[in-house]
Amino acid sequence: MSSESDDLKRVRVWDLPTRLFHWLLAALVLFAWWSASARHIDWHRMAGSAVAGLLVFRLWWGVFGGSTARFSQFVRGPRAVIAYARHLFGREAPTAGHNP
Repeated sequence: MSSESDDLKRVRVWDLPTRLFHWLLAALVLFAWWSASARHIDWHRMAGSAVAGLLVFRLWWGVFGGSTARFSQFVRGPRAVIAYARHLFGREAPTAGHNP
């Protein structure tokens, strides 16, 4: 007899570059907010430049990156949306990545 935890398998959905992008973006937004309120305009500008660099990287990674990081995975057709809606009511298994 197997327990529920034996049936579950840990799957990492996001690759390291995507995880780093999200965490660095959040940290830089907080830093930019703080630097603006503390009137450290030079630091605020550097944070803004770093955010711009991160966004350029994310655009590049969205085209050439891993399968779950690609922008082609974000937009789905009506069938995928209906299948996902069925999952919400317990009829279909979830998939890794962005939901429709």
